[in-house]
Amino acid sequence: FMKKFLGLSITLFCFLLKADETNILDTILSCRQIQKTDSLAKECTALIRPAVRGRFFTADRPIFHYYPGLRIVLPWMALADLPTPVRKMGVLGEELGHAELYLKEDGLTGAGIGGNKLRKMETILADAINQGAREVVTFGCIGSNLVATVCYCAAKIGLQCSVHLKPQPLSHVVQNNLLLDHAYGARMYFYPNNELRGYGAMHEALQTKFETGLFPYAIPTGASNERGATAYVNAGFELKEQIEREALPKPDYIFIPVGSMGTVSGLALGLAAAGLGDIEIIAVATEQDDYQTAFLKQTTECNQFLNTLDSNFPLFDVQTLKVSFEMGFAGEAYGQFTEACVDAIHLFEDLERVKLEGTYTGKAAAGMIHNLKNDLRYKDKVVLFWNTFGIHNVVDEPYYYKYLPRAFHQFFEQDVQVLDQ
Repeated sequence: FMKKFLGLSITLFCFLLKADETNILDTILSCRQIQKTDSLAKECTALIRPAVRGRFFTADRPIFHYYPGLRIVLPWMALADLPTPVRKMGVLGEELGHAELYLKEDGLTGAGIGGNKLRKMETILADAINQGAREVVTFGCIGSNLVATVCYCAAKIGLQCSVHLKPQPLSHVVQNNLLLDHAYGARMYFYPNNELRGYGAMHEALQTKFETGLFPYAIPTGASNERGATAYVNAGFELKEQIEREALPKPDYIFIPVGSMGTVSGLALGLAAAGLGDIEIIAVATEQDDYQTAFLKQTTECNQFLNTLDSNFPLFDVQTLKVSFEMGFAGEAYGQFTEACVDAIHLFEDLERVKLEGTYTGKAAAGMIHNLKNDLRYKDKVVLFWNTFGIHNVVDEPYYYKYLPRAFHQFFEQDVQVLDQ
């Protein structure tokens, strides 16, 4: 498995250049998962060395067709297979009594590692490379899809990677993602809570600086910042082009899971910028949280970021964007399966051969199924389900976990949530 994967690795030209440490350090100081103080921030700033700009890695994406000014100032790296396909879910639609039900399959952004997080890596890692970074650091729960995707991409393009993880309810997906993190060569750290993780991450960032001469580039939870969200602004333009090519009719509603908010905020902004602002996004919660506040903040930051890069990109009143949050299917906790979620996963698999999981997409599917069955406002409307899960690679050696740091062994020696309940 590893020999086959490592054959995909490439050497980065930017390794020959010094990093732009001012911007790399900004990723650390702005990352809310890392503990720091004002005095520590000043001390870190004093450590940065003179910068030599790295290289741009660009890819041709629909957003550049509409705002060509972004092409020369927004690093973008082709990592995902885009556009992702859309298709009608006729069998599931018949089961639900809904004739106009469609799927946007972001699970196919990649053959082995796909999903919504791979889109975000195109913008996040392009910036890391452009700044001359040699190493990335990221955060999540132990089963984080984002973390597995960062580890995969970092190994593929030749960046070192470290991950700082905290607990979540166990499942086979959680275990497999941990095994993938290790298989892709990441340094793995476990903490029982956010506070200790924040201090540990700051310690490791400083240690990396003193050992290698460079700070690591920090990627926040979910890769949900203005650059990560920009990848889903592009997805809005991608959907526009698919509608224009008549790959699907224009949706009235889009159901999609919401967690750290980058996907939803970017998509809402992208739809508005693409002239599809009358499509309503139904963001199905994956835990009980204040999503509205997070949405307004992240969408505003992304909008201002793009407008600063290209003044032709319009500024929107983000409070008017058509996004509603469905809170009724989150369950008791993040990562905790619900009966409706498990039923929805089986229904998608049995009727449409679409693989979902229990933390995000299963809950979004449960919310959509319930609403289509019980809310008349969806009757005769075009509904699109946006699947964001795409971790297809599986480590199937039962004792491989013993190669992981010992702190993670416990997660393979306990009972897990299963989908046959």
